[in-house]
Amino acid sequence: MKKNNFLLLILLFLIQFSISLSSSNETDQQALLAFQNLVTSPTHFLANNWTKNTSFCTWFGVTCSPKRQRVVALTLPNLQLQGTISPSLANLSFLSVLNLQNNSFRGGIPYELGQMPRLRVIDVKNNQLNGSIPTSLFQHQRVQVISLALNEFSGEMWRGPWYVPQLRVLNLRNNSLTGIIPPSVGNATKLLNFSLYGNKVGGNIPKEIGEIPLFITNASKLQILELAQNLLTGTIPNNLGYLRELQILLLHHNQLTNEPREHELLFFNSLADCRMLKYLQVGNNPLNGVLPNSIGNLSSTIQNFEIGDTHINGLIPTSIGNMTGLTSLSLDGNNLTGNIPSEIGKLKQLQGLDLSNNKLQGHIPEVVCNLSDLVQLYLYGNELSGLIPECLGNLTMLQQLYLASNKFSSKFPLSLWKMSGLLYLNVSQNSIEGELPSDIGGLKAIVELYLSSNHFSGMISTRFGELQNLQYLDLSKNSFFGRIPLSFANLINLEFLNLSLNALSGTISPSLANLSFLSVLNLQNNSFHSGIPYGLGHMPRLRVIDVKNNQLNGSIPTSLFQNRRVQVISLAFNELSGEMRRGPWYVPQLRVLNLGNNSLTGIIPPYVGNATKLMNINLSGNRINGNIPMEISSIPPTLFNSSSLLGISLSFNGLSGPLLLDEGNIVSNLKHLSMSNNQISGCIPSNICQLTELKLLSVSFNNITGDIPRNIGCLSKLKRFYIGENPVEVTIPTSLGNISTLQYLDCVDNWMKGQIPQELGKLSNLRELSFANNSNLIGQIPEAIFNISSLEVINFSFNNLSGRIPTTTGLHLPSLKELYLGDNQLEGEIPLFITNASKLQILALNDNSLKGTIPNNLGNLCEL
Repeated sequence: MKKNNFLLLILLFLIQFSISLSSSNETDQQALLAFQNLVTSPTHFLANNWTKNTSFCTWFGVTCSPKRQRVVALTLPNLQLQGTISPSLANLSFLSVLNLQNNSFRGGIPYELGQMPRLRVIDVKNNQLNGSIPTSLFQHQRVQVISLALNEFSGEMWRGPWYVPQLRVLNLRNNSLTGIIPPSVGNATKLLNFSLYGNKVGGNIPKEIGEIPLFITNASKLQILELAQNLLTGTIPNNLGYLRELQILLLHHNQLTNEPREHELLFFNSLADCRMLKYLQVGNNPLNGVLPNSIGNLSSTIQNFEIGDTHINGLIPTSIGNMTGLTSLSLDGNNLTGNIPSEIGKLKQLQGLDLSNNKLQGHIPEVVCNLSDLVQLYLYGNELSGLIPECLGNLTMLQQLYLASNKFSSKFPLSLWKMSGLLYLNVSQNSIEGELPSDIGGLKAIVELYLSSNHFSGMISTRFGELQNLQYLDLSKNSFFGRIPLSFANLINLEFLNLSLNALSGTISPSLANLSFLSVLNLQNNSFHSGIPYGLGHMPRLRVIDVKNNQLNGSIPTSLFQNRRVQVISLAFNELSGEMRRGPWYVPQLRVLNLGNNSLTGIIPPYVGNATKLMNINLSGNRINGNIPMEISSIPPTLFNSSSLLGISLSFNGLSGPLLLDEGNIVSNLKHLSMSNNQISGCIPSNICQLTELKLLSVSFNNITGDIPRNIGCLSKLKRFYIGENPVEVTIPTSLGNISTLQYLDCVDNWMKGQIPQELGKLSNLRELSFANNSNLIGQIPEAIFNISSLEVINFSFNNLSGRIPTTTGLHLPSLKELYLGDNQLEGEIPLFITNASKLQILALNDNSLKGTIPNNLGNLCEL
């Protein structure tokens, strides 16, 4: 009987356990299906794989415990999943690992996930998650890995007490977190990896990271500390040396400073105790100090040391030669002086050396040639001089050599032209001379070659055509002569070609049009003649063609006005003739059209309005006639739908008709409007006030009549106003005195009448003021004008001004160089203070009714 009762009890237990297990399994399945309902993917992967007719433990990405068949891991990375993370996952009470990295989840992390009792790993990096980080994650006693990097999380981290005793990895990099680093991060005593890289966190670095307070005895386990690219302020702690196992320390791109009143960067002394350190990057901080000699005590395990753009000064310590494990050393963008220490030669494993943009002097030490593993050598932007060492050609691993903006002289080492593995060579802005050798063909791998702003001479070698990997070639600002070698047509990968500012001649070869990757062609300031090859306009990737200041003639190829990618067409200062293309223009990307100073005729084609992204147009100095098309001076919706136009220059042509500004479509961003020396008639339109950004208005030497708009003072940003040599019969608008930015006002040889307004005395930035040859100007000279201290030129000659010359003349004119008051009706004496204008070079007071004696101290004007 007892035996039967015992068997009955066992049977009841098994039935109850089976019911409980079935219920728990059902909970897990429902949680997964609820998660699935909020998720989609381009391939509908989960919908096809997670089906009810199979056990959820066999579903892709689901791992169950072998005995209880409960979900212990959900691993679904790299599947292009989209949607939100369902709070139902919190019902997976046995879940230990949640890995959803590298998908496209959006929304927030459910708060409940931080309360899952067995959670060890949550990895959702590289999604589109946003919102704040649930505080529950920072109070989880079992979690070991929190990886939320590369998302859009914002707000502050939990400022309350952290209770994460098992946390090893906290990766929050590349989000938009703000606030400060909570001091309680020090409670994570087993933390190995802490990354806040690329957020907006500010404040000081809390001491709990760098030192060991009594309540944090295991902080020294930290191996990776990444706080770079934030808004951290304060000093770099001097006790980071307590982190004895530290391997990576990234603090660059913050606002960290040196200890106040300290000259040397003392935090390096503490880091000498970090004997496992491999990466040390503190660049782009305003450290403002000197590298201490103790830098040589840093661990020889350091491979990467970066302290560029930190405002450090002084010498490079010779002890840096002790850092023998270095593979990369960056001290660029500072104020380092003195010579490059020869101890650099001890860094035998060095692959990258960047000392650019400092104030280093002297020669390149030849010990650099012993760095046989060197791949990158950046010394540009210093004051280095002398010869470039020939032995640099022995660095067979070297791929990048940048020596630009120094004072190197003499000839370029022949050995460097034979470096078959060199990819990038830049020696621009030096004083290197001589001809390019035929050995230049030895640079078989070269991708970018910059030799500009030197004293190279001779003809360009035909062997350039052998450099078929070349993408960028800049030989500008030298003394090369002769023709462009025909072999340039073999540079099939060339994207950028700059031969400007040389003495090259001959014709532009049509074969250049075969360079299908060419984006920039700059041949300006040479002596090329004949025409522009038609094929250049058909180059599929052409963005910039600049051939100004040559001797080119013929017509402009119509193909240039039908290139859908071209952004800059600069053909000025040549001998081009004929008309611009009258047919439809198709230049949707054109920003700059510079055709000034040629011999172009005809009219301005209305199709110029098709260039809707045009920012600057210069047609000055040609023979263009006809009326100004409305498409230039206004923006009809169908023609000129761009607000980007900044400059219009049509001066020195034969344009006629009125200056029209269409009411509805004013180019409101226009800054420069120059139409002088034409035959423009009519008056300045009253709606010119809509040009609110205008800085230059030049309409001199035309047939403009009528009034200057009384409200001209509305042009509040105007700096230059030229209206001279027009039959304008009007009083000077008093509103001109409201343009506080005005520097140049030229109203010479008009028919202006009345008096010079007192209001002009308010123009505190005025440099030149001219009302000469306006015979109907009468009255006295406003004294306020002679108190404008910035004035350099005053020209009131050939008018009918009367009264006295202001008695304070010269007293408040420290910059005055030229004063013209001749041919008026002025009377009285010459003011004594005129000699206070110590920079005066020209003084014209002739043909007036002045009396009295000439001041004796005029001789003190040494520049007169």
